Amino acid sequence: MDFIYGANGNWRDLTGLHFQWNFYEHCATAPHPADRAALIQEGSTYNVTAPDAHCILLGDLDNDGEVLDDNPGGFAFHEHAGRGIGGRSTAPPFYLFWFDDNWVARYMARAYDRPEPSGLHDNGYSIRWRLLGGSNAHWTPYPPSSHPDRIALNGIYRLNAGDFAGALADWNALQALSGAVYDGANQRYEYGSISETYHLALWAILSERLLAARDSFPERGDVLQHAVSLRSNLLSRQETDDSGTRLGWRTASGDPRTLMNTETLALAVLALGANADWVFEPGHAPLTMAQAGYFVRPHHVLSAVVGQSQPGDMVLGPDWNLPLGTYDIDFTLRTTTRSMSAPLANLEVDAGSGIVASATISATAMPGDERWIRYRLTATIGNPGNSTKIRVYWPGNVDLDVGPIRVTRRNAD
Repeated sequence: MDFIYGANGNWRDLTGLHFQWNFYEHCATAPHPADRAALIQEGSTYNVTAPDAHCILLGDLDNDGEVLDDNPGGFAFHEHAGRGIGGRSTAPPFYLFWFDDNWVARYMARAYDRPEPSGLHDNGYSIRWRLLGGSNAHWTPYPPSSHPDRIALNGIYRLNAGDFAGALADWNALQALSGAVYDGANQRYEYGSISETYHLALWAILSERLLAARDSFPERGDVLQHAVSLRSNLLSRQETDDSGTRLGWRTASGDPRTLMNTETLALAVLALGANADWVFEPGHAPLTMAQAGYFVRPHHVLSAVVGQSQPGDMVLGPDWNLPLGTYDIDFTLRTTTRSMSAPLANLEVDAGSGIVASATISATAMPGDERWIRYRLTATIGNPGNSTKIRVYWPGNVDLDVGPIRVTRRNAD
């Protein structure tokens, strides 16, 4: 978020927004012919807009096909700033402000309480990104397709409509075409047939939506394994600068020419926090560890290893004053050993005035075989100065991996 709103990101004043050329032939009109080369050339220096693939024009507030008389002012997100691997400038910027990019980026802005883009308007358009907001209005599913984004969006559409079985079928179709292979070294799935980052993000969103929709279904364990792996892959694809500061996401892996654009970054951000209020990464702020000796793995897991790690709090934090209400806290846990009955981990939620939820997990309760579970504690926070802490205590008996910890507010008191 700091990157996309920052000096090298894609957030820009709309002053002087100009519409002359169309990018798509099917949107062309006599006053605005399609000329991609001219549009790209102009957009490398000046603020431009053009109808998106559904022929919707950012800034056309009165829906007359022009922006001259109703330039929206304010700020919005443009296509890209020419930033590639490591955040380095590898191409000219493209100051083109797309309607659909800014529609999906608005969800990201709202989730993180950041400024929302200007120039959006709604005249009952067919906008695919409405689905992410829970609305199927003005949209029909794509016909059968081999495109991962279309399959994922069809699945989200079906979930919005209450068709769980149909959404699960779309999820299975994504798994079948993804080229998923389990990488034992990194203990996660790799997806060799999906190069575009936003395709992975949409699949991750669909996965979390399925997990949130039902607590029990036969394929739930498989959906969970891939949800965790998809998240790990997204984090691995995130660009960092020379100092290690996290930036955005490039369009695709495997092609060094791709750049960090608005659509890809917005969808990756939404995927990392899908269906939760907060998602914490063990081993990273605002969570802390009681002592050294735990291992922050390159595949985005925090590990405790018998004989190398000391018993103690693997996870402690965030020490925040949460709004009053009831929360579901989902702990992502894994072990390769399930034959021992000794405690694997103690889980707690401390709301300042004392422990409000806790559980002890034994290794025999785990599936083993490097498979994840999510264990849920439900905690009611009733103390305004709660300084809430989530704790994972490792007794030191059995190797333990801790993945993302998801916190979701169930209701407000």
